[in-house]
Amino acid sequence: MFLSGGILLAIHAPDCIPAGPALAALAGVIIAYLLFLYWPGATFCPAWQGVLAMLALFLTGYLQVGYKTESRRPDHLVQAGDSVHYYQCRVVDQPVPRERSWKVTVAVDRVYTGVWRPRVGKVLLYVRPDALPAMPAYGDVLLVKGTPATVPPPANPGEFDFRRYLQFQNIYHQQFLQKGQVVRMGHAPPSRVWMYALQVRRWAAGVLATHIDGKEQQAVASALVLGMTDDLDQGLLDAYSATGVVHVLAVSGLHVSILYLILGWILRPVQQLRYGRVLLAGVSLLVLWGYAFVTGLSPSVLRAVAMFSFVVVGQAFHRQGNVYNMLAASAFVLLLYNPYLIMSVGFQLSYLAVLGIVYLQPRLYTLWEPNARVWDELWKMTCVTLAAQLATTVVVLFYFHQFPNYFLLVNLLLVPGSSIVLVGGLALLACSSLPWVAGALGYILTGCIYFLNGIVTAVAAFPFSVWGNIYLTPLQCWLLLAMGIAGAAMLQHRHYAYVVMMLCLAMLFSASRWHYIFYEVRPARMTVYKVPGHSAWDLVADGCASVYADTALMKDVRKQRFHIQPNHQRCGAVGGVADAVERSHVVPGARLVVWRKKIILQITGPEFPMPERLAVDYLIISNNALKDIKLLAAHIDAKQILLDSSNTYYFATKLLDDAAPLGLRVHSVWHRGAFQEITG
Repeated sequence: MFLSGGILLAIHAPDCIPAGPALAALAGVIIAYLLFLYWPGATFCPAWQGVLAMLALFLTGYLQVGYKTESRRPDHLVQAGDSVHYYQCRVVDQPVPRERSWKVTVAVDRVYTGVWRPRVGKVLLYVRPDALPAMPAYGDVLLVKGTPATVPPPANPGEFDFRRYLQFQNIYHQQFLQKGQVVRMGHAPPSRVWMYALQVRRWAAGVLATHIDGKEQQAVASALVLGMTDDLDQGLLDAYSATGVVHVLAVSGLHVSILYLILGWILRPVQQLRYGRVLLAGVSLLVLWGYAFVTGLSPSVLRAVAMFSFVVVGQAFHRQGNVYNMLAASAFVLLLYNPYLIMSVGFQLSYLAVLGIVYLQPRLYTLWEPNARVWDELWKMTCVTLAAQLATTVVVLFYFHQFPNYFLLVNLLLVPGSSIVLVGGLALLACSSLPWVAGALGYILTGCIYFLNGIVTAVAAFPFSVWGNIYLTPLQCWLLLAMGIAGAAMLQHRHYAYVVMMLCLAMLFSASRWHYIFYEVRPARMTVYKVPGHSAWDLVADGCASVYADTALMKDVRKQRFHIQPNHQRCGAVGGVADAVERSHVVPGARLVVWRKKIILQITGPEFPMPERLAVDYLIISNNALKDIKLLAAHIDAKQILLDSSNTYYFATKLLDDAAPLGLRVHSVWHRGAFQEITG
């Protein structure tokens, strides 16, 4: 906990404690601890021993973040600025094919700024398919022309912060490469082990694709068995998310626990031997880490295998009752290796789910004792599902803003089914050289996956399958988590103080919700979004939103979900309604909207006839519709001129330059991101 506290402080307030004093303080704490512990005749209060140990962990976490943050190094690419003309780099991850490009993560070795200089840093490349003869492979050495740009911040309010997400992976730059900007120079993989693991994963994916019919079935099999989710259909992924079983598509603790349980069942006779537990632990570790190798040593699998490795070792040495310490030890090692894991949603959900299962499942199970074996197994699975869901609900609501109402029903069907697919998929890989066996397994797996997909899509179509548009602030998330911990402590210790604590936390949560409603939901606001190539703006007030967008964007649900919906969730808007607009007129080449005593004019085409004189509060220019800003100023008085993202970047730049001498207030979403203003 104190290690995590130091890590979180360093992430959110990186310069609050200078590195030098922090390091000196850590050294002083360690020396004081050793002196008190080993100095002859010294009396050492146990409480002070705990305080010094906790302080040492806190400072260790704080310093480790700085050590693992590559941008702080003097030879990092960030320090080179815009002086880079060429750079040599190596592919350090498996490239991902996209619709119009290849997404490639590279590590810079050296840069050319007039002379070649060694530099470090990662760059995310988007390579057009015609730029190279074939998609780069892990370990390829590339020579890139141009200066990598820093990853921009979110352009729209509430939008996913991709820059921060990449920074947690020590990626600060990106570049879009056309033909003639990149050359493959050679092959020098940073890690031979990782290279072989990726090769094994490619082979395994090929085996699954050969013997399983149907693109959807192949994609689900690759996700369930190998953790490869790039080929999953977005509609199918949405269905899995809406039913609360998207976790089965990401190889994680669920899959590792299934393998461990199967191994324990197969090797049950071995446990009766003198060193049976140690032998079981050795075989389990070998199989689990072998499975991680087959999945390409992906981060989620490595995290899950590392966590279970501590549990396996603890059980081998009769430490079953100390499972919390085993989980804490695994988290400690993982965070010490990579402190930014604490910001990973997968890391948070994995540990919360396991803690929930360990703590809550036995207590839920005692509520009913079925007599029949079938009902007993079903009740066990129900308790596990409920425990995991209860432990992760708050974090799921905070990140994903929805709750699957039928999660229990679908999990009871999908978890056993996904276990069959996982075991069958691994058996298929093992028997791939036996055509008849592999063909039969492929046929069975195709049917199983088709059945699972059918269940998920059917339940996702049920009425009220998802409770959506849930928005929690970070403070509200922490308050709910604290309430959950206080509730668990109350049930455990039966003490009145925990009831008082829960009531106090509930009152704070209620006050926070009222503050959120008063300052975020009730105010009327206008937003012009940055959606490249599209026009999009809306009017939001009292939980209602009216969206004005071009036809292509209104049909593109994916872009709406990424660029527009986060702002609606933050403002408590559950959907567009017609009566939010008091008056709206559409004329050739323009739209005029009167809303809450504000006049908004949007010019959408050059055919718009200029009026004699018109005063508006907001003027939105779209589709490169205006050629002469001086003519506009002579006919329309606008308090604020807005250039949306349906204009070209060149047009917006020219209009900004022309408007500057006239003293006009112009906001271009291409240059400054989305425009948002509270209007009342």
